[in-house]
Amino acid sequence: MRGIMICEKCQIAKTRKNIVESEFVGPYIGMIVAEAPTKREDRTGKFTDPYWQVIKEIMISFNQKIENYFITAVIKCYPGSNRYPEPHEIQNCSTHFSLEVQKIQPKAILFLSEHCAKEYIKEDIIVNHRYETSFCKNVVVTYNPKAVIVDSDEYMKLKSVIRKFISICIA
Repeated sequence: MRGIMICEKCQIAKTRKNIVESEFVGPYIGMIVAEAPTKREDRTGKFTDPYWQVIKEIMISFNQKIENYFITAVIKCYPGSNRYPEPHEIQNCSTHFSLEVQKIQPKAILFLSEHCAKEYIKEDIIVNHRYETSFCKNVVVTYNPKAVIVDSDEYMKLKSVIRKFISICIA
């Protein structure tokens, strides 16, 4: 997605070190969408935050390979200060996200945050509920998974949402 490399629509483009994006090596059966790259991911240019390892382990527990799912973020640059992306930042990156969805054509999309999902789902969001949107028939939303690293109850909630997401993808 060469256009991302030259994008300077937001202030955060001026401070980014790397664009964090996945390679299109599919085929993929679903998409997993984070809010934004972390500081660590900005340094490496890859999705490497510890919660990805947790998600990978959950996927394996359901006999799924994370490699069958396209990993991306709603915005492609680290927003700094461990904050939520601003609505205008999400809007500025929406073209890139839309192109990814068109290219992948996932059976389902899992948003790893209510915050980023609300920019695409124009109704009140209920976690672990399936939505039908203009860009994908099956959208599932979970809480930000960073909490699972310190809270076992959150882990079980995340596992339940991922189970639902996988069942849609493999149906």
